[in-house]
Amino acid sequence: MQRAAIMLTWLVTLLASSITIQAARQPDVGTWVDKHLATFVTEQLTTHPRFKGELIKFVVFEDGNPAPRSNALAVSLKNRLADAVIDAPGVRVAWPASHQPGHQNGTVIDCSRDNVHYFIGLEISEAKNGQYKVDLHALDLEDRSWVAGFAKTWQGTLSSSERRDLQNAVSDIAFRGQRSVPFTDNQPDLLAAHLAHDLGCSLLRQVSGEYHVTPESGDKQSAPVDNMVELISNNLSAYNALQVTRNAETANAVLKGKAHPVDDDLYQYWIVVAPIDASSDLPTLSASAYVHLPDSHFGNSSQHARRQMTDLFPTVIISQSDTNVLSSMRIVELRHNRVCESGSVSSEYQFDSGIGLQFWHDDCFALQVKTTEDAVVFFLNHQLNHGLVRLSNRDCNKRTEARIARANETLDYALPLISLARDASSPATAWQIRPDADTYYAIAVSDSKAARALSRHLAQLPRRCTLSVRPGLEGVQLKNWLADFSAVVDQWQPHIDWQAIHVRNVF
Repeated sequence: MQRAAIMLTWLVTLLASSITIQAARQPDVGTWVDKHLATFVTEQLTTHPRFKGELIKFVVFEDGNPAPRSNALAVSLKNRLADAVIDAPGVRVAWPASHQPGHQNGTVIDCSRDNVHYFIGLEISEAKNGQYKVDLHALDLEDRSWVAGFAKTWQGTLSSSERRDLQNAVSDIAFRGQRSVPFTDNQPDLLAAHLAHDLGCSLLRQVSGEYHVTPESGDKQSAPVDNMVELISNNLSAYNALQVTRNAETANAVLKGKAHPVDDDLYQYWIVVAPIDASSDLPTLSASAYVHLPDSHFGNSSQHARRQMTDLFPTVIISQSDTNVLSSMRIVELRHNRVCESGSVSSEYQFDSGIGLQFWHDDCFALQVKTTEDAVVFFLNHQLNHGLVRLSNRDCNKRTEARIARANETLDYALPLISLARDASSPATAWQIRPDADTYYAIAVSDSKAARALSRHLAQLPRRCTLSVRPGLEGVQLKNWLADFSAVVDQWQPHIDWQAIHVRNVF
């Protein structure tokens, strides 16, 4: 018996020593990426026939999806992997071919570097015992599936600086120009190179004739975008896709650009090549990118543009709680099998988890809200061209539906979205009479009397309880309803709070 105990102690000690040695041999995550992972990825991309001639893009994954915004650690590790692999013979990386937009391979313009076939990326997740995991995957964009065998995992502890980077949210410049990662006002050269590449490749692909363009300044806009047309035309000279002339009489097309206000200081800049003769066989070509432009760059022209937007879509000012009852609101994709795979919502799941509408499709999305204290939450939908409705469950009860949100816990409410494109959602800061996109509202109430008063007012709205749109409150009726709603919110401050999200191209 004693011998058995000694033997057991010896085995435990040996096992502990083995674990200690293995842990000591485990490289830090940076070394793992630079040496082990870079070698594996290079071998796969240069020897596996599946990747021969295919275009790749390095990304950060979050929940299995490429993330335009992530954390500083993930983006740094992704960039280190890309830098180690990018120059390997036979590896084709999407434009721009380096982290500096506008960079081309030598002096040759390669427009084939725009159509990505594979996303190769890293995803960081928390493991047990204070450790973290870094997973490598390759996503085939054609059939939206993971590439079998193209996977590696690191698990271990992070340094204090790496943990700080993990908490630091940053943008991935590989997605620069998209709505979630716009250019900044001090990057006119990068914006011009980006737009010139998109427009130049469109010009090279068309065969209708040759463009002789004259730049048009259009509406005078202050720096940095007033000279954007000139910057873009200078960049276009490298593409040999058009002839720029200052003589309007010899021109058959015009090159013009303008920044259009989108939300606060976010603008979408469009550059357009349009034939002068309306009967011309030359097609109109364009390119666009998002850019942050503070109001100081625009002066009166920006204020005029904002007045025009306000005239088109009148807004109603409804105050929000100073105590921030509703701390966050975002759109997430649901992962629960009983919802996303079976195509239905059971009553038990529907009420226990806070899921709302019934689904008859595979793509499931939800509003995910979090409150700072226990609260009652109501959900509304201002449908594009169909008015304001309150969201209800599949039973379509006449009573206003509410959900209970526990303090600092997330609450999911399913939405009637067939699909949701990348960069299709953005925060909304006002209640518009005629919004230019579907808008979803979450209203959180931390007082029972206020909740009953609000519920009675919300009951006046038509109900939506299926995927199909429903006639909602519009026009003068909506304006009057919003005025009364504003009075209810003001009466019960600071117990009522709300947030909203615009969603484009969801049907």
